[in-house]
Amino acid sequence: MTDTHETASAIFGRRLQALRQRARISQAELAELMTEQGQPLSQVTVGRLEAARRPVNVDELAALARIFKVTMAELVAPLDEQNAGSLEADVIDGIGAIEAVAAGRAQGGVANDTATRMAEIESAIEELRAFATQQLAESRKQLAESEKRVAELEKKIGGDDGVDKEA
Repeated sequence: MTDTHETASAIFGRRLQALRQRARISQAELAELMTEQGQPLSQVTVGRLEAARRPVNVDELAALARIFKVTMAELVAPLDEQNAGSLEADVIDGIGAIEAVAAGRAQGGVANDTATRMAEIESAIEELRAFATQQLAESRKQLAESEKRVAELEKKIGGDDGVDKEA
């Protein structure tokens, strides 16, 4: 494929892996959940889906959407600038909320539970930051590619209109 745009399979694979990791389940556990949904997969197949080495069928896509409580479109649609901004805002809001809860608990004084919970929250914050950073970088890359393509098309259209621009 000579197109510079990312394939739907690659987008799907990245999103599947991100959702699975965010849910803190292994590929084997996801395979079991898929089997429970009537779409038996092996751990190896889940890995192939994530690596975009095996296409997903519609029934599998629907089962994955149910498991992760997202739409099928969210699993395969490329992020556009508007969605990327929305995603970034949602992640930042989520990080802020987690940090606020963590700060409140730290002041609450239950030392043993707080220390353990704080470590879990800090880990979740770092995962969210990494995810947000990755998504933002990918969105910016897609935006740059889109802008480049638009410029190429504008140049092509401008050069083929048959009007002498110097006259």
